[in-house]
Amino acid sequence: MTNNGVKYAIIVTNQEKNYNLNLSDQVAEMTNRFDEPVILVGGFNITPWSYKSLPYFESSFKTNILDGNYPSHLINLLKKPMDYIYTHDGIDIINQEIGEDNGSRYLPVLSTISIRPI
Repeated sequence: MTNNGVKYAIIVTNQEKNYNLNLSDQVAEMTNRFDEPVILVGGFNITPWSYKSLPYFESSFKTNILDGNYPSHLINLLKKPMDYIYTHDGIDIINQEIGEDNGSRYLPVLSTISIRPI
């Protein structure tokens, strides 16, 4: 996509429970296809403390799950957080909120982002 001449890629994914055994490798394969900054959004079926993904996400993305990009079930601590928004440098998350229950098994995550000019 392009915004005021700045190219960026948006990847939206929903990982199945058993699909995340090699999650870091799978996400790396997706994001490495792009030269431009990436916005990675999705249900990863991992928790913030997951050993499966944190090393890759922390080394590859500016914004990680501990920077306020918390998942949809934060209010109910008995439910595991599994939905995230990650960004590369040049893309900032301005705000984020949890949407209304829409009957899905997850609550929607609504975000406003800013793409900095090069």
